[in-house]
Amino acid sequence: MAKIQSSPPSGEDTIFASQCPSTIALFSVYLHPMKKKPTSTTTTAQTADTIRRVDAVRLIDTTENTRGRRSLFAIQFYNLRGEVVSFPHAYACGLRFNMKSTRMRGIQQTDHLGNPIGHPHPVSIDNLRTFNNKKVTL
Repeated sequence: MAKIQSSPPSGEDTIFASQCPSTIALFSVYLHPMKKKPTSTTTTAQTADTIRRVDAVRLIDTTENTRGRRSLFAIQFYNLRGEVVSFPHAYACGLRFNMKSTRMRGIQQTDHLGNPIGHPHPVSIDNLRTFNNKKVTL
């Protein structure tokens, strides 16, 4: 819990009255050094702008939403030439070979209404770059 004092001790985090959103605050607020929350040192933590590849593939394999309609998503991936291919609206479709053993998924691009455009693209799950505007991580 934060303590309120008129003058904070040196070497501690300080929030002055001019930085507080409330104009009623007259004293500076400081946090006791023993009551600070520990910072995370792990680098594998998932942030709000990343998604794990397992979760992205799981969402790709979900072909229908709760209303019974196709689940649309935005996806970016690398093709065989190393170019980035971006589909702002796409859905998962089948391929003519075993998708699970070859680690591939079929992606069909759509327009904003959900009508298919072009042909199904085979995409390796190792080449996923972003899924629903979130960076895909291992």
